[in-house]
Order: sequence, then structure tokens, then C-alpha cells
Amino acid sequence: IPNGIETIEKDVFSSNSISSLYFNNQLKTIGEKAFYGNKNIKSVYLRESIETIENKAFALNEMLENVIITSNKISIKEKAFYNCKKLKNVIITSEESIEIDSNVFDKSGIETIYISNKYTKELPKLSSNVGIKQIETGKCGEECIYTFNSTNGLLSIYGTGELKAFDSSLTTDKMKEIKEIKITSSIGN
Repeated sequence: IPNGIETIEKDVFSSNSISSLYFNNQLKTIGEKAFYGNKNIKSVYLRESIETIENKAFALNEMLENVIITSNKISIKEKAFYNCKKLKNVIITSEESIEIDSNVFDKSGIETIYISNKYTKELPKLSSNVGIKQIETGKCGEECIYTFNSTNGLLSIYGTGELKAFDSSLTTDKMKEIKEIKITSSIGN
């Protein structure tokens, strides 16, 4: 999406065969059904500027596995990720405001949404089949984030950019606790 675009309008890329997405730093809103029924998107990395994901924006995306939202203020509307059966990882690094309608992930493959442990407000209420877990998150590149689960020592790296230096929240002491590293296939060289 080119620089200067703040909104992707309703239905613009629905039922398309786009395989990768790159969002600019000015994009604020992804419109209703903007990427509805897409057949090839595997990962979505939503940058800090994103504020709203409208109804069914990514619904029925057959191949979608990973959604990373790095915005500090995000509102996700009804069924935005409805029926994304391969969806495995949803990570939200927001520290300020998270609003998620209860049925956003209905009929998707997701069981747990990971939200930054730096988020201190009340967690959103989701449908009964989707849980929320707070976990340590941070940046490790322009479009890369990590999660670290200190319970099992798993460091997971997600995104669509190149892996670079970890931010300062992943200290040397925490790195000593790492037992396993998982890097998604969408990470660059």
C-alpha cells in the first residue's frame, strides 16, 4: 500500500490472490471486507499506525496463519478474522488500548491470542473458544517481533522483515532462559 494512503476502502482487495502485504506507516483503517476471501495471504503484519480493522476485513482467508499487530491503539471489529481456519498466531503488542469485538475470531483456527505483558488495562472479552494470554513481546527488526514464554523457554519470532537486534527488554538473563527458538517462514534473510 503506497505512502499517503490512510484507509483501505470496503471490498477493495476481496476475493483476490494477493500473496504478500506491505502496509505503509500512514495507514489507519482497513475497511470492511477489504481482504475478504483471499486465497494466498499467510502472514499479516499491521504497523503502529493501524487504528481500526473493520468487519470481516480478513474473513475467509484460507491460508492466513499469523497476524501481528504492533499498534498501540487498536480496534478490531466483528468477524474481522472470521473463518480463517489455519490461523495459529495472533500477537498484539499494544500497551495503550485494545478493543476487540467478541466474535472477531469465530470459526477460525486460533485458540489463544497473545497480548503484551506491558498492557495493564482490562483484557477484552472474546468468545468462549478463544483465550487470551499475556506474554513478553518486543521488536527484533523493522517488521519483526518476538514473544518470549518464560514458562517453557520458547522464543518465537514473527513478521515479514529481516531479523535484526532484539530490543532492550530481552535481557541477557532472559536469553539464558531460552530453551527453544521458533522462527516463522515469512522472516527475511
